[in-house]
Amino acid sequence: MGDRPTASCNSLRAPALNLCRAHSAGLSLLEEGDQKRNFHWRAIAGQWAPHRGGGTPREFGPCGTVLDRNAAQLLSHPELDFPYFGEVTPCVADGLLIPFYIAGEAVGTIWIIAHDGRRRFDAEDLRLMTNLATFAGTAYQMVLTLNATNKANQELQKTAAALQRFASIVESPEEAIISKNLDGVITSWNNGAERIFWLPAPKLADLSAPFPKQDARYPTCLCRRRGRPVTLPTIVPRFGEQPLFHIFDCVGCGFIDWIRQPTEARRMSEL
Repeated sequence: MGDRPTASCNSLRAPALNLCRAHSAGLSLLEEGDQKRNFHWRAIAGQWAPHRGGGTPREFGPCGTVLDRNAAQLLSHPELDFPYFGEVTPCVADGLLIPFYIAGEAVGTIWIIAHDGRRRFDAEDLRLMTNLATFAGTAYQMVLTLNATNKANQELQKTAAALQRFASIVESPEEAIISKNLDGVITSWNNGAERIFWLPAPKLADLSAPFPKQDARYPTCLCRRRGRPVTLPTIVPRFGEQPLFHIFDCVGCGFIDWIRQPTEARRMSEL
C-alpha cells in the first residue's frame, strides 16, 4: 500500500489499548514503495510509539507468519526466533497479531502487545481485535475510494482545462488548422483557415492534393498504409521560414496542419 494510514487506521489504536488493556498497539502495512518486501509500522500507540516508522521483513517476522497462515497469531518473546527484536524495547512479553484486510486482500496486521508478564491475551481479546480490524479495514477502503475519486476528478478538471485551451486555439482567427486524410484530401478546417487563406469554406477543399514524395508527410503515409508505427508529432519548416507547419499523426487516419503565418498560407494557395 503506497498510501499512508489515514485517521481511520489511527483511530483503532486507542480502542485496542483500552479494550484489551494492552501496553502498545499498532498497524503494520505492506507498501508498494519497496515492492512489499517489508512491513511498515505506520500507526503505533502506547509504549512503542517512539518506534513508529520502523518495521519488519515480510519473509522473516511474525507479521509475515500471520499473512502466510492467514490467521491470528499469539506470540511471546519474538526475539528468540527473530533476533532483531532484541534491539526493540520494551520487550514483547505477550502479543496478539490479526490480519488486516483491504478489499478482501491481507495487506498487513494490527497488533497489541503486553510488555510484562502480568497481561495475557485471550479469546475475548481476539474477538475484540478482529472486530476492530474489520471496522478499520472497511473505513480505510472507503477513504481510499474517496481519494481515488478525488484524484480522478482532479485529472478530469485538468483534461477539461486542456481541451478548453485547445478549443480556443482551434477557434482562433489567427491560426489555420486543417485536417487531411492520408491521400491529402482536406476533411475539416476552422474559421481561421478561411480568413488566412482568403477563401470561403467551399473553396478550401480545392486545396486538397496528394502528398508529393518530397513532402515530409509522404513517408508517414507509406508507413501507416503498411501498418508500421510512426512517432509524431513532427515540426516541418516550409519555404525556408520559421518552423510553423506542425504535423500530427491522427491514429493512422491523417494529419492536422497548423499554420500561423499568413504569408505561408498565401504561398500554399498559389501552388
